[in-house]
Amino acid sequence: MNLIILAGFGVGVLMLLWTVQALALLATGDRHIFVFPYHHGNKSQIVRWAMKVALQIGLLSILFLYPCAIGKNPWEYHAEKFVPASWQPIIEGLALALGLLGIPLAINFALGWVRFAPQFHGWRLAYKIGKSFLIPIPLTLVEEPLFRGIVQEQFLQGLSPGVIGQVAALVLGAMLFASVHFIRPHKAIFLPAAGLFGLGLILGVAYISTGHHYLLPIALHAGGVWFIQAHRPIIEYRGPAWWIGYSTYPICGVLGLSMMIPLEVVLISGVL
Repeated sequence: MNLIILAGFGVGVLMLLWTVQALALLATGDRHIFVFPYHHGNKSQIVRWAMKVALQIGLLSILFLYPCAIGKNPWEYHAEKFVPASWQPIIEGLALALGLLGIPLAINFALGWVRFAPQFHGWRLAYKIGKSFLIPIPLTLVEEPLFRGIVQEQFLQGLSPGVIGQVAALVLGAMLFASVHFIRPHKAIFLPAAGLFGLGLILGVAYISTGHHYLLPIALHAGGVWFIQAHRPIIEYRGPAWWIGYSTYPICGVLGLSMMIPLEVVLISGVL
């Protein structure tokens, strides 16, 4: 039953996005309103910011209203997944994220498939790098409680408690995590989808292996987002995408995906 309620929230968010998009398009004089959210092609800042606000409202509504819908206090629901508070999972998560992304980057540097090439200079470059420190925390403080604390948790509770059921819950959670990133149009789909699915598996295992707590997956996710945002303004990707991925998705190439396997083994084995 909880999964049906959760699916209803998902449909509700899509309807909210479409409604806000349609109203914003009409406000700019665009009558082509019967399109899927984010597939409108309109470059207006009105539409852009309206959709940003609508998306955040939709995500926060699931984050806080869904626990209410299943009879739980939303603050208590999430707060208990932050305790016991400790620096250890945060440090471990950041270290693993930097290793997951840093080692392939170093290998690609050695192969000549990426190179140091600042795309901005002076204050503009400083702004871009400084911005990379501001994005990860608010992003992951929403996405991890949402995708691990609610979506993953409800799959785990709704499916069989045996190994097969729990693996199925992990896979389904990773698939949903990857798929929502493609609500917006992407030039490439297959490789980014594979990378995001692999990341979803890692974050799901991190959540389960620490007793259904948020700190390790938040640190892993935040460290990865920071690494990508910080190095994009100064690195040029020149090698084949199937091997090195893309600047926005460096984990989606063969090298990045192969790095996920030992990390999954470490997490599953309970070393952390």
